[in-house]
Amino acid sequence: MPVDMNMFHVGAGCGGAYYFRPGRTDRPCDRYHFWSLHPRGGNWLFADGSCRFLSYQARDLIPALASIAGQDPVMLPD
Repeated sequence: MPVDMNMFHVGAGCGGAYYFRPGRTDRPCDRYHFWSLHPRGGNWLFADGSCRFLSYQARDLIPALASIAGQDPVMLPD
């Protein structure tokens, strides 16, 4: 998807709260959140080198997994 470099800021006019949720290639605002062409989720690469498929229901876990501030373990769904 082409990116318009003349936009005032990333995601201008797209609202906020860019979560891991379904997206489509024909919606320009979908380029500002994580999504996959898989219908139920996407593959994520972890720092330990493992790769796991996470469903879109795991969207609330993504900020916890990406945080360097948190010390609590995060349990991924099977």
